[in-house]
Amino acid sequence: MRGPKSFEAAGELSEEVRARIESDIAPTGVNHMICAITDPGLVKSFTGRELAGVPGVDGQLRLIHEHLKPAFT
Repeated sequence: MRGPKSFEAAGELSEEVRARIESDIAPTGVNHMICAITDPGLVKSFTGRELAGVPGVDGQLRLIHEHLKPAFT
């Protein structure tokens, strides 16, 4: 599985996500967002695959809080 190599890379990816939301979704008038958090451990237990470099739930929530939420509040 492909994923960011570090938490810093995940931060860069979240900036790409923020930019896409701003350019593709926000102009449509959507005023709410639902984020799907995927726990790498859960994926491994269901599929046997490891998601290398993907932050856990706490890290993903921190990325949303630090990179996505400020752009839309």
